[in-house]
Amino acid sequence: MAGFFYGSTTNRCFAAVNGLEEVGHSFQADMRGGTEVAVGDTALSQIRQPASCALHQRGRVDTKMTFINPIFANRGPLNTSHFSSFGKPNFSIGYAGPLKERLYMGLTVYSKMSGSAKYRNYYPGYNGVQETSSSLWNYGAATTFSYRVNEKLMLGVAPRVELMGAGARTLRNGFNVDFNKAYTVGAGYTLGVLYLPRPNIYLGASYRSSSWMLPLATTRSSMEAASGGDPVSGPLRLKSFSLPQRVSFGASWKPRDNFRLATEVGYLANRNTFLGSSNLGGLINTGVPLGYQDLWILNGGFDYDFKNGLGLSGGYSFNTAPMSRNRIVPAFASTNQNTITYGVRYTKERFWLGAAHMIGLPSRAFNRGVSPYPGTPQYDNAHVNEFIQSLTVGVGFRI
Repeated sequence: MAGFFYGSTTNRCFAAVNGLEEVGHSFQADMRGGTEVAVGDTALSQIRQPASCALHQRGRVDTKMTFINPIFANRGPLNTSHFSSFGKPNFSIGYAGPLKERLYMGLTVYSKMSGSAKYRNYYPGYNGVQETSSSLWNYGAATTFSYRVNEKLMLGVAPRVELMGAGARTLRNGFNVDFNKAYTVGAGYTLGVLYLPRPNIYLGASYRSSSWMLPLATTRSSMEAASGGDPVSGPLRLKSFSLPQRVSFGASWKPRDNFRLATEVGYLANRNTFLGSSNLGGLINTGVPLGYQDLWILNGGFDYDFKNGLGLSGGYSFNTAPMSRNRIVPAFASTNQNTITYGVRYTKERFWLGAAHMIGLPSRAFNRGVSPYPGTPQYDNAHVNEFIQSLTVGVGFRI
């Protein structure tokens, strides 16, 4: 389950279900099926919709923490290996508020992608059990500027920096190759627009650019032959690469003051980034297809507020298949396509808190007699099953 790499710890697990992306960046969106580009009810909404800062006439701070529990089964040619984890939580915090007349500002530090997998399988041609693994963590920090053109139109821009830690261990052409821990930084931006044709109807769109990352390199990689023996060590380097861009469109409607319906569609471009295919140099010089393809995302959800300060939300998120056909490498695969979300919150004057639960319904991906790596028939019929749950808690307040 993870992209190609593993970070500073191997017990970290995914906070994502739309391929390698989070369903929503705010706690409220996690309850509401990931819908936030046309809502903007929290300071963390600016991550996907930078124009939303202009909705907050008073400063506010919002946070969320997500614990995720993935359960995987990797069915290899000789045995099935299982992996599950309840790793370290992913944390996000944001501020949004007025700067001066018509101009608003926001600050965020947030989890963007993270994950891990570890399997122990027997493979034809290899001596003994072979451990394969991967993990990835990716955090972003952004400064947002929003401008309220008039009562109906808001614009926003958010330049960001990103930090990523990664690594992997996988079979390749008669070797078990270990790309050890490595770290890199990069940058990108997000643009957004919100339009309110009526006070109870919001229309929103946003574009998140690719993240342009510096090379990812380690001097402590190694490769061990299928027959065993001493591993060969040396450097491995992934040249400058990019992370996926995303386009989102959405609408929300409040037929009553205490009831909101929201929907959102997104397009995530994975194929031409390092998630689709990467090129390594050093100890080995080769292309490394990770197997991710472009995907469409469709989210829908609702909010309902009771008179006693309690609120209830629910939603559903669907994405097309994240993995390309016959490109499955078990340690890298994320297969989820259908996610159910729900949660409760309590609001008291300027303060709120809540909890949300997400369920990624069982899913699978497999190769049909074709390995994504030349000289690696052990992956000809790779088969991965996934079931995922997460618990998100959030708290925030108006200043």
